[in-house]
Amino acid sequence: DRFRVARYEILKDAEGFLAGARCLEWVGQLVDEKLGNGLNNQWGALKKLLISLPNDEMEKAHRLFHVVKDARNDAVHQGAWARHMAQHMVQLFLLFEEALLLKLMKRTDLFVADVMVTSPVIAEPWQLMTHVRSAMLANSFSYLPVKVKRGVRNKWMLLSDSAVLEWIYLKGDIKDDRKDQLSMRLSAALDMGLRLEATRSIAHDRKLEDLLPKLKGHSRPVLVKKGRNLVGLVTAFDII
Repeated sequence: DRFRVARYEILKDAEGFLAGARCLEWVGQLVDEKLGNGLNNQWGALKKLLISLPNDEMEKAHRLFHVVKDARNDAVHQGAWARHMAQHMVQLFLLFEEALLLKLMKRTDLFVADVMVTSPVIAEPWQLMTHVRSAMLANSFSYLPVKVKRGVRNKWMLLSDSAVLEWIYLKGDIKDDRKDQLSMRLSAALDMGLRLEATRSIAHDRKLEDLLPKLKGHSRPVLVKKGRNLVGLVTAFDII
């Protein structure tokens, strides 16, 4: 999950190369159980995480690591150079994620909590629509979970980017109403017809084999719960 979080940060900020490098250093030290000298001595530890990859992908990871390591030691970490290096970092992280997922998928005791995205971003009823829109754009999310009251109980549902689009641009005159639509609280927008979608959910301690049928046939995330609390979410994208 640390690799995935760091990769998302790099994708959000194309100059986030140094944050990715620090993640590699941290994971290498964790695997080796000792402090190292930056990335210089970390390949021996990090390659232990890649043993499930085919030889050609292992070699690719080796090349990418040394490109990243040499760049980490360089003095310039900004602008076009940093964006270019960030692309290499993302490719390297994808290989680590693939290797770890392959290893996990061979386990018979794999639970939903092992593959879910933790600490999901949610839309709160008190937030302004402009903040909800910004959260979607900043994270490239197509859906945000929302807890709404249905009768006497609270229920988790999903707010989609298409519903936000309809709300901002297809309600009345764009020029006059867009600012009003965005300055409205989410709760008020829901009262006025902002569309939500139903979602599927699963307990965090269910086996992975119980999750896969819930992902089949639709692109919406499956919400992961511990009791009534939302603790994560999973999409097909997270485990392909």
